[in-house]
Amino acid sequence: MITDSVIAQMRDRESVQAVLRQRVDWQAGQQRLVVHFYRIRRRLTYPLPVVDVNEPAFPTSLSIAYPWNIWLMWALEDRLHALAWSARHDGQATHQRLVEDQLKAMEQWQRLSRDGSTPELMAGHLGKLLATVYQRWQWLSEDARQRVRRVAGRLVEDHWDWVDRHADDYAQPGRKGGAGHYPTFQ
Repeated sequence: MITDSVIAQMRDRESVQAVLRQRVDWQAGQQRLVVHFYRIRRRLTYPLPVVDVNEPAFPTSLSIAYPWNIWLMWALEDRLHALAWSARHDGQATHQRLVEDQLKAMEQWQRLSRDGSTPELMAGHLGKLLATVYQRWQWLSEDARQRVRRVAGRLVEDHWDWVDRHADDYAQPGRKGGAGHYPTFQ
């Protein structure tokens, strides 16, 4: 989390890099991904690399289904971006291996969204992460890049029926979310 004290330390490039390196060192030393579910005041940990995104059987007092997966995805994104920065800027082979191990584990995920077929915030963030990894992280091995392509392909396939059923909902001008608000499907 970026606080005022962290911002105060970021007065020059070296300070920024020092803060990033501290973050990277912390992430690289973790054996478990710590996910803070602040709304329910709980923290859960997941073994690294994360091999599945199943929702925990953990009761909450909320009247809605708790969005477990997005919190997990945000924590995982944070970890991968930190390690990727180090792999790219410092040439850290160990950090590249940690990133590639997680990308390999993503191929094992049984579901890429809460119910496996309805787009949701977690699926959107996963898609954004996969696109970033594939387009910008050229330092990855070819094997890792192909894994990213396969997971991204599954993400699209898993959600294609929903897109096909609802395309017209987003193509009608004047509707909230219609033409002019979001891209339309053709």
